[in-house]
Amino acid sequence: MSVYNHRLTVISDVICPWCYIGKNRLDIALKRLRQDYDVNVFWKAFELNPTMPIEGMERKTYLEYKFGSRLAAEKIYQNIEKVAVEDGLEIAFKRILKTPNTRMSHKLITSVENPTKQNELVDVLFEAYFIHGKDIGNKQVLANIAKKLHLSQQAEDSLESNAAIDSLVVSQEERAVELGVTGVPSFVYNNRLLFSGAQSSETMYLSLKQAFARFGD
Repeated sequence: MSVYNHRLTVISDVICPWCYIGKNRLDIALKRLRQDYDVNVFWKAFELNPTMPIEGMERKTYLEYKFGSRLAAEKIYQNIEKVAVEDGLEIAFKRILKTPNTRMSHKLITSVENPTKQNELVDVLFEAYFIHGKDIGNKQVLANIAKKLHLSQQAEDSLESNAAIDSLVVSQEERAVELGVTGVPSFVYNNRLLFSGAQSSETMYLSLKQAFARFGD
């Protein structure tokens, strides 16, 4: 195994279904990569709906606003659901009653510095939203998740008014723009945007292996 620790950054939003699918595919790729490389994954913020009201929006209204009609939205999400099921993932769009503002979720993720715990948190947030339809923009929902995962008091405190954490989230989003990110998930290594989208696990494996060999220190 390589002595050098490879730090992979994934830029995503927790209400992005392709990020949910992409994380599952990344996990499969990493299982193979970690046979030869020491890899840590860190998650950075990207808000798909930066102007979303802080309380979120009723999902039916949101879908009509974003896609023009519920019918158009249903066709898009039926395709996404099909892909998720083919990948062995559970997904239940019908349980989602509200599209949340995700700033609070990103604050919680950003407050967790340990990559193992951060990845665990991202998994739980995806599960809470895409399987159980929970409002992951709600402070109490997020506080319960933090307690369930035994996160630090600092993590729970990030859910309160916290200018430092807010600033970190904003700086992550600004950095994503500088890197040329226009969609998520996007994968960054050594300050290079490698690729975007929920590529197949095989494509991720080959792309990351090549990047580690070419750009690793």
